[in-house]
Amino acid sequence: MLVGKTPFDSKELLAAGLDEIRRTILEKEPARPSTRLSQMGKEELTTTTQRRGEEAPKLIHLLRGDLDWIVMKCLEKDRTRRYDTANGLATDIRRHLDNEPVAARPPSTAYRLQKAWRRNKLAFTAVAAVVAALVVGIGVSSWQAIEARRARNAEREQRLAAQTERDKAQAAQEGEKQQRQRAERREAEANHLLYVANMNLAQQAWDQNNIGRLRQLLEDTQDSPYRGFEWYYWQPKTHMALKTLRGHLDRVTSVAFSLDGQRIVTGSYDRTAKVWEAASGRELVTLKGHSDAVWSIAISPDGQRIVTGSVDQTARVWEASNGRELLSIWQEWGDEGIGIGFY
Repeated sequence: MLVGKTPFDSKELLAAGLDEIRRTILEKEPARPSTRLSQMGKEELTTTTQRRGEEAPKLIHLLRGDLDWIVMKCLEKDRTRRYDTANGLATDIRRHLDNEPVAARPPSTAYRLQKAWRRNKLAFTAVAAVVAALVVGIGVSSWQAIEARRARNAEREQRLAAQTERDKAQAAQEGEKQQRQRAERREAEANHLLYVANMNLAQQAWDQNNIGRLRQLLEDTQDSPYRGFEWYYWQPKTHMALKTLRGHLDRVTSVAFSLDGQRIVTGSYDRTAKVWEAASGRELVTLKGHSDAVWSIAISPDGQRIVTGSVDQTARVWEASNGRELLSIWQEWGDEGIGIGFY
């Protein structure tokens, strides 16, 4: 009535013979109505849905669930699981129409297994034997796995013990390293304090007009890593020229040191400024552009820019690394006063 088909295909039953018909009715579970409907051919499904006045997906959805289980309860092989009376079937259909829970439910797994055991005792016996063999095999494999795990655990414990010893050795080495670093820091602090003390002695030697002592102190500290502006302050007072920078074509008018002490910039009457490497005295860059003597020089705190002032009434800003001119500032005099320009 729901799908326009019998539970089993009548043509197949007639062709199979009487014994197969008995076996099918007694043992073979029929497909649920929704499943039977979804397995129909396109033409057959179209005919069925036209008779029902519903589209195929919707009709399958309507059958799936309560109606499937009500029909399957009617077709149960075990008569004790069918409806007791026609009134019981009618009551379940009324519950379905009223959207109430129906009495028909799918058979439990235990029930299906019991029926399968009765139908296929030989197959179940074989399966049981295979399962028993598998259980024994799994037991042996589990025992072997436990033994292997124990061996791995013992090996891991040995590795952990060895790692612990290595960690202790590394900790000892790290402790020695830290002690060495502390000793080096103390030595560096002592050297710095010694340099500061020598500079204080240099001040005293100057105050006492002891130039020989001052010169000796400067010679003793000329390789100190802490040498700073104070050392360069005292150095020219003893006429201890460390290097002579040669390259200008006229008198030098101004000199500037970079804050890090790595560069020297000089200005000259030859209209140029030059950048020198303080350590070696090597000329690095020549700044050309002024039309008169370079009279003053300044270096930016980060050492990236140089400013030169000239008698030609301009100030120019240069890139220290390559001598490229970045900015020029000039001053003009006129009837209306002083004018400042940039280019």
